[in-house]
Amino acid sequence: MLDYGVDVYNAADSAFQTYTRYLSNQGNLVMNPEKHTFAGSINFSSNIDFFEIVNNKIELIKSLRLGDPINKPVNEEGIYYVDLTENTQTGYIDLSATSKYVYALYSDKKMYENNRKSDTVLVFDWDGNPIKKYSLDTDAYYIAVDSTQQSLFAAVKNSSSGWKIICYALD
Repeated sequence: MLDYGVDVYNAADSAFQTYTRYLSNQGNLVMNPEKHTFAGSINFSSNIDFFEIVNNKIELIKSLRLGDPINKPVNEEGIYYVDLTENTQTGYIDLSATSKYVYALYSDKKMYENNRKSDTVLVFDWDGNPIKKYSLDTDAYYIAVDSTQQSLFAAVKNSSSGWKIICYALD
């Protein structure tokens, strides 16, 4: 995605080199099951992009750039990684898609306040327009959507630190 009209948020920052720039721009991708469209979010940010494949070329439909990742590149004796800061936001956590919509598990909190979990699911159409916002009754770590059953599945931790799946009806 880096070569297809999407701004790389830290492209001009000399503190980032090839490896740390790559690591800091990772995220999630989802495909439309019926069309040649896909969406991608960048970890630890409020950035999500919507694309279409036309004549074997990727074209940007819309970029929603509301908050770049805040992290710091680290090089420890040739081991490269990107570390979080106290200001790193959680942002987009997970994506799921149907032929009509992109569902995004999202948090506007800082990482050190809540880790990678949220009770908020944002819904976008494939043109990148916001459609709906769901508030779950508990924090989720991952989501999946079944358009046939009109259900959203959320992976949550229960009180004994085990995992369970909760099913929510979509309206």
